[in-house]
Amino acid sequence: MNCDCLTEIKAKLLEYVTRPKYFKKPVKRLELSGITMLLQDNKFVTRTCSQVEVELEGQKKKETFPMVHSFCPYCGKSQGDKA
Repeated sequence: MNCDCLTEIKAKLLEYVTRPKYFKKPVKRLELSGITMLLQDNKFVTRTCSQVEVELEGQKKKETFPMVHSFCPYCGKSQGDKA
């Protein structure tokens, strides 16, 4: 990613949930979901993504697939030329 939004948001969330009034037990770990690694130009890059659910007629199980963002959903900066 071309920004530090995920690191900043994770730090702010961790600060928020470690307040005494939020949980009775200590926080062991906090992870953000919706982050994926892609191979681009022979390098691994981090991208944010959303999970898409498709419900089909006559099928109980929903089909799911990731939709990779080309821009940061928090600050709007481009996440690279290709996603």
